Amino acid sequence: MKSEYRGTALENIIEYLPAHIYWKDVNGKYLGCNMKQARNLGLKSSDEIIGKTDFDLPWPEKSAEEFRENDIEVIKKGIIKTSEEKTLMDGHEVVVLSQKVPLKNEQDEIIGVLGISLDITDRKEAERVKIERQASRELQHSRLRKVVAQVAHDIRSPAASLNMLMDCCTGITEQDRVAIRRAITRINDIANNLLGYFTPQLENETFASNLMMPKNLPLLVSADLLEIITEKRYEYSQLPVGFISNFSDSSYFAFISVESQAFARSISNLINNAVDAFEGKGGEVIINFEDCGKDVKITIEDRGKGISDVVINKIRNAVAVTDGKIAGHGIGYSQVRNMLEQNNGALDIQSDIGGGTKVTLTFPKISAPNWIADKIDLNSDDMIVILDDDPSIHDAWESRFNISAPHIWRKHFDQGLDAVNFLNNLTEIEKKKVFLLTDYELLKQGLHGLNVIEKTRVERSILVTSHYNNRSVRELAAMTKTRILPKLLAAKVKISVDGQIQPYTASGN
Repeated sequence: MKSEYRGTALENIIEYLPAHIYWKDVNGKYLGCNMKQARNLGLKSSDEIIGKTDFDLPWPEKSAEEFRENDIEVIKKGIIKTSEEKTLMDGHEVVVLSQKVPLKNEQDEIIGVLGISLDITDRKEAERVKIERQASRELQHSRLRKVVAQVAHDIRSPAASLNMLMDCCTGITEQDRVAIRRAITRINDIANNLLGYFTPQLENETFASNLMMPKNLPLLVSADLLEIITEKRYEYSQLPVGFISNFSDSSYFAFISVESQAFARSISNLINNAVDAFEGKGGEVIINFEDCGKDVKITIEDRGKGISDVVINKIRNAVAVTDGKIAGHGIGYSQVRNMLEQNNGALDIQSDIGGGTKVTLTFPKISAPNWIADKIDLNSDDMIVILDDDPSIHDAWESRFNISAPHIWRKHFDQGLDAVNFLNNLTEIEKKKVFLLTDYELLKQGLHGLNVIEKTRVERSILVTSHYNNRSVRELAAMTKTRILPKLLAAKVKISVDGQIQPYTASGN
């Protein structure tokens, strides 16, 4: 009676479960099933399945073979096997999540399998739709990113050209020169902001993001400062606030050892404080960067409300400022101080109530890494080959060399393959006299600047690119021992001929 009761209770439980349940012997013959499984197979009762195999039931032959293979694996290995199986239910092909466990007797011997199958077709369909939608969004985003990259490329190259040409122009008043430079800066800001918004994080990541490498790595300060200033112009575009950057000539290629993200947050916090000091009124934030030999100095200056001596002393003595943004300042200094302590930096604050504030950050300068091209060394009998897909860059380089190296012959290419063919048709002696300046990104040409260097084996080559901070580009450049010149600094790079530094402005300054 007890056994019969247990069997009846088990059967009742099985019938109420929202799943297809069945059990088979070691030969694959069914010993029983619940009514849900029986109805699915078109059987009037669960008893009709007894003695049948999957090949006797209305499954597709491929499904029956798959079922049998899974049964055998469970029986032979004594394991629980969970798998997705395609089968028929109510005349429709469905996907079921099937779990099969060994069926054992009282002697703990495996005598068959017990199976439970759940219809997960709706779930799988939802997953498929989700994946397709995600793929569609990624495809659209990828297409948009390519369009944006093209637009940014088309904007930034002429802007870089104009910046180079400005130093070569004569007869322009200082007032007009300042106005033109501001327009160029605005164009660059638009391009950089546009590209930064749609560029994957991986593209912009620095070496510091690689956990296998040290966090403090050489940082090209001028480039990071220019990017932060660009962000701030957009962040505060609705306020009557201007951002002025003054960099000394030698500072453009100065490096410090610092964790880049902490550095960027610190500069951002200090600029935010300067803007807050205007209390919604108009004003200018001035960012100066100076190479002082062993050190570099970054100053962020405003003519805002100023900070009291009490608050300044708290900041200098690492006392938390808890009264909010006192006179537009106070918040963010804790993070700045921590960053300086971890990177051998120093902080100085000068402020007058009603007269504004000047914050100075000092860092020890380090040697430039071997990937940076901070000078173009030419011989008077060299041939300069310039490869770039933007005509304005050629005009800019031509104007620059007309001042700095007017007697050295130049050859221009906008197609990478044409440059490769030209260079590979030179004799070895002629090729040794070549100095190659090539862009990295040659759109729709099937190759990039480093491919050109690799194919031509020009020993003296510089990659002139806006992708200087891309880890992959740096690694590829290292393989060909190619140095990199950030395109935004092309106007500032020194040019020497026969060991003599040449003028790079029309006036010789």
